[in-house]
Amino acid sequence: MRSSRRRSPPTINGQVASYRAQSVARLAQAPSRRREATVAADGSSLDGLTKVIDGTALMSAAGAVGPDEANIVRIMPSTYLGERAPGETVEKAPSILPAAFVHLIGQGRAEDVRVISRFPDSQSSQDTIQIIRILWSGYYANILFLIRNDRYALHIEAGNASNRAVQVFEDIIAIHEGATGWPSPSAIGVGQHAGNRQTYRRVRARSPYAGLGMHDNINWSEASYTLIKDSVLHGTGIDGRSLVLTSTGSGLVSPVVVRGSTLAGHVRMDCTYLSGVAPKDQKANRYGYSLTVYASSPIDAVGVCDVSTLTLMSAASPSSAVALTGPAAAALFGASPDYREGAADYPARVYGALAWTVPAGESDPGVTGAARLSDQRGNAFWLGVAWDGLAPVTVNLALDYRGLSNDAVVAALNNALASAMGNNTGGRAFSLSQPYNNRPPVHQPDREGRGLNVGSTTILHGMALAWSGHDVRAMTSTDATSLFAGIAIGDTIPGRPARFLRTGWIGQAQLRFDGMPSTQPGDRFQVSASVPGALVEGTDLPLLVVRSVEPHGACLKIIESVLFTGDTNQAVRDAFASITYRDVPGLGDAVDAKASRSANLSDLGSAGAARANLALPLRPGDTGFVPQLGAERREPRPGGHGAGHWQRGPDPAGGVARDRHRDRRAPQGLRALRCDRPAVRCGRLPHVNAD
Repeated sequence: MRSSRRRSPPTINGQVASYRAQSVARLAQAPSRRREATVAADGSSLDGLTKVIDGTALMSAAGAVGPDEANIVRIMPSTYLGERAPGETVEKAPSILPAAFVHLIGQGRAEDVRVISRFPDSQSSQDTIQIIRILWSGYYANILFLIRNDRYALHIEAGNASNRAVQVFEDIIAIHEGATGWPSPSAIGVGQHAGNRQTYRRVRARSPYAGLGMHDNINWSEASYTLIKDSVLHGTGIDGRSLVLTSTGSGLVSPVVVRGSTLAGHVRMDCTYLSGVAPKDQKANRYGYSLTVYASSPIDAVGVCDVSTLTLMSAASPSSAVALTGPAAAALFGASPDYREGAADYPARVYGALAWTVPAGESDPGVTGAARLSDQRGNAFWLGVAWDGLAPVTVNLALDYRGLSNDAVVAALNNALASAMGNNTGGRAFSLSQPYNNRPPVHQPDREGRGLNVGSTTILHGMALAWSGHDVRAMTSTDATSLFAGIAIGDTIPGRPARFLRTGWIGQAQLRFDGMPSTQPGDRFQVSASVPGALVEGTDLPLLVVRSVEPHGACLKIIESVLFTGDTNQAVRDAFASITYRDVPGLGDAVDAKASRSANLSDLGSAGAARANLALPLRPGDTGFVPQLGAERREPRPGGHGAGHWQRGPDPAGGVARDRHRDRRAPQGLRALRCDRPAVRCGRLPHVNAD
């Protein structure tokens, strides 16, 4: 019997209660709209905002905000001019300077909300004229900024402030028409600060110099993060850049992610330090940005890190290795040296983490070997070096290095090493090198490959690689172009994973050539006959073609198809040498069947004999033809299915005439038609080509 007692209402379990509490907390932290201001097409506003370029009004139009609030300025479609009037003093401060959490939103398309600032070529102080500068958190959408002879069309810069700003730009168009008195007129100029978070969605930026130029700042405790999505960055001039990432000495690596975007113009990653960088941040690897590009256009990436560091190299052997100990290790190589494994053809080495030089144009803050080592006389200053897994050799380095050049310091180190090894170093030595120049930290996951180096030689950066199963090795001139895997990224000894670029573009400085090529657009390059993996100009089995030559260097395109260019016949022979017609499904049987029938027909004297030989229906006049008996009207069946279907007359016995035609197989897989309907039969087979 069903109980009549009413059930109590369900209670909220702990999981639901926790979820509700989290949702409420998230909502409480979401900025709310405190006040909205609308800028009319004539620039007037009921809120006291008289001009969209009036920085003071823009800061105060919406009033002060609390920590969880945001104010909105809506700009109606119009053209807002920021040009200098005749006789008027040029504005050296930003025309638009939004306060924190003031969102600027154009009403309609970006093309309909235009902020324009053009100055003559003779205009002075072009580097200080800026139509807008953004320092704080905010959201900006649906606005076009167009300038000429100004600093940037869109300037986002808070110095090295601790704002930790979160800035989002959507459907923004920034166009810089160029400047005669400002050398770096990017369409969008960005100076990031520690903890800065920036997102660019559907942003179009264009300038003769660069679409978007970005730099970090010095001595950070927190990295920045940048996402560029569904955007177009275009450097329109000769040697124009789509994206510029300049590292100035933050001491950290900040990620920049580009997704689903078009980058027209090369990508440049520079390392130009500002004054005041802490000694610990004066690194050999100066790159303060890492760039990840996927689902986007191919890029030509240039990396400039032209500083030298101390290097200690072993001798090449299957057991080649180097390890450091002792109080001098940190002073010479820093806290985190870069160790590289060795092989029979590749000496093991260790690169210092500290820079011993600065690029041309920078003042030396004290990074030379003499400045770093100073006077070590009387100190326990020694270096333990373990070669090839053997017991360490103790090198006494308690010397006075003051006043010595870098070359003199290296010579003193090598003298001490030779003394410790009984003047039998076997080629092991200290030196200075630039291991990170032309090696920008760029990753293109959808264009790269991975595989073990299964060859007997070391793969060097910029070599052409060949497939060996699902792994790779250095390519040779005798390999078929169908084996081409890509261009090596980094050095890889045998047995270690190799990384390589499979498709896209690559700069000349990142390729390994046999000799010094003279490149012109359209030149093709193939593997050298004397140096495996190295490239030489040639058209026999080309792998790359020069797509452009600009001041920063040549850009080459990886040829993805062996039929793209070069000796097509040779390429086809290489790619299909082992394939026969029997490898194509169905083709072998068809060819064999045709050959069999052709052989039979060659011995026959008439078409009737051919039909008999192939078990095809005979026709009147053929030997052995037997006419069909019985009443039959050979008229097309109304609504029939085409030629070959006929309507039968009444059966002489008065019964229902049924098809007595049997399903049968024609030779070589040709099947006769089958009819299962009453009173319908197949009077003849469709025409069959016996050939």
